[in-house]
Order: sequence, then C-alpha cells, then structure tokens
Amino acid sequence: MKSIEQLVNTQEHAWQEIQDVLNQGETPYTILPKQDLQAQSTLLQMQITTKSYLGCIAYETGGILFDQGWIKLLGSGNERIYGDLLSWNGQSQAEQSNTIQPIAKALVVAYDVVGGFFALNGGGLGEEPTIYYFAPDTLEWEDTELSYSEFVIWLASGRLSQFYETMRWNGWQEDISNLAPDCAIHFYPPLWTQEGSSDQSSKKAVPIAEFWNMHISPSQ
Repeated sequence: MKSIEQLVNTQEHAWQEIQDVLNQGETPYTILPKQDLQAQSTLLQMQITTKSYLGCIAYETGGILFDQGWIKLLGSGNERIYGDLLSWNGQSQAEQSNTIQPIAKALVVAYDVVGGFFALNGGGLGEEPTIYYFAPDTLEWEDTELSYSEFVIWLASGRLSQFYETMRWNGWQEDISNLAPDCAIHFYPPLWTQEGSSDQSSKKAVPIAEFWNMHISPSQ
C-alpha cells in the first residue's frame, strides 16, 4: 500500500491542468472545499496518485458542481454533495455507505439531478474502461466512450444542454436551486415510459439514494 507521500505526485500534479480545463470551458462550475484529513484518507483508500485527474479531484476537492449543480462530480466529500468517492463505492464507514449498495467492478464518480449516474467501468458494465451513464429515460447503462479525464473535459465544455435536451424543462434552474444536496427530481410518469416527459410529468424531490436502490442492482 502506497503512502500519502507516494500518492501526492508533486512533480506531475494534475490540479493546475484540471483548473485550466475548467476555466477554459463554458460550463459554470463550483469547486467545493475539501477537508484535509478526509482528502488524504480518500486518496489512501483509493490508492490513486494525483498525477491522474481522478486522484487529483479526490485529493484537491470535496467535489465539483457543474451547471448550477445539475451534475455533482464526486470528490472527498462536502455538505453540498451527497456522499463521496468512498461512500458511493462501498469503501467508507460513513452513513451514506449504509444506504447505497455498491456495484461490482465499477466506480461511481458523479450523479445528476434527474437520477442519472456516471461510473468508471472496471469490467462490470461492459468491455471498455470508460465512463458509463445510467440514463433515467432508458434505465440502462450507456457507454459515453470517454475516459475519466475526457469526462471532466466534457463536463466543462458546455455541451450539457445538448446531452440533457430531453430531460430539462422550463424553469429547471430555479427548481434545482432549491433542491437539497441529497435529492434528485422524480418525474411522474417517469421519463422511461411512453407517457413521461420532462415538461409534462409532475416533479418532486426524492432522495438520490432511493433512485440508486430502486433502479440499479448491486449484482451488476
């Protein structure tokens, strides 16, 4: 097991590169502050160096909110995001770990406000070691064909509106600004039904853990 000194790569630290990506992108974002001890613990548990985007975001941030909080990229934890990289993946004693059953051979790295999840595939979701998206309008894992670093670049790029075109509704900005960090929007009829529609379906806040446990099997 590598020490924190071995994992924090001061010579090839990716943080400045990540900040440049975020600043040069078009998506509004908020970097959430980390707690130093929690950040170190996260990096030690994951055994990933800060040379990588994933290790650096785990170590340098509590998480990152994109597009007014539409997508929450997991870091080492912050009160404005439900859970963190450890608790979403069965590696923590935190309260969230008791309500989230991790999936095998995949690492959850982000979730959105409509009950969608992003996970880095380790063989449990498909063949490619890429980011997969669990889409609430199909209830299936879909390969984005992006590596983790490419995923972060995509989040910053300003292309979220196109990706979520059928899942956003008039006034979504105000609705999600009042959403608790542990909740997502539940549509009724659901988006995966023929009757479901982001504009026409009724909407209410539901704990994000309920979306996970309702739609995603830990045996995947």
